[in-house]
Amino acid sequence: MKPRCQPSAALVILFFCAYPYSSLTAGTFANFESPQAHSIAVADNGNLLYAINTPNNSLSVFTLDEDGKPTLATDISVGIEPVSMALRTQTEAWVVNHISDSISVIDLELGVVTSTIQVGDRPGDIVFAGNPARAFVTSMTERTVQVIDLDSHEIVHRVHIPGNDPRTLLASVDGKRVWVAIYRSGNKTTVVPHTISPRPPKPTNDELPPAPDQGIIVQTDDP
Repeated sequence: MKPRCQPSAALVILFFCAYPYSSLTAGTFANFESPQAHSIAVADNGNLLYAINTPNNSLSVFTLDEDGKPTLATDISVGIEPVSMALRTQTEAWVVNHISDSISVIDLELGVVTSTIQVGDRPGDIVFAGNPARAFVTSMTERTVQVIDLDSHEIVHRVHIPGNDPRTLLASVDGKRVWVAIYRSGNKTTVVPHTISPRPPKPTNDELPPAPDQGIIVQTDDP
């Protein structure tokens, strides 16, 4: 007597084989990359271009022809979600890794990371300044600028910033000053959502439709 389970098994196999792959739909892709600051630099000789590749967790190196057209030469793996970089010398780059909370020190001639420096939470940017020169790195969560010795790679000082999420840095030409741009400046303003804010004024032209509801920025102590 033949087993009765065989036809059922055959039907199941046929069912899965006949299921069309085209009926599978891709889900919606949401891009949540970390915010970049100084993400690109050109070598002094004008022959090389360096660009942060945040989703690829790498520093991309391009050669530049006489017309400035870039050609990808290599990708150097760094930490998780790099957002900023700075050239210490023409053969050494420092890359800020936003999620790894670290700095990748890269030998550009060898194309490898030679050192990893752990810094504060959510670092945002880096510049070199001072005499002797040091690295300045923002920590957005800790609201500080961390000062790093270039030889020992140790944090030698922390400057507290009176604002939320200090991010971008700029050094003066003489290297004596470093400016910090604060993402959430703490300037005592708030946003009233469009659902409860006053209606916009009517158009002066009666033939035009009324303006849509919109949010407004006010002082935090505004009644």
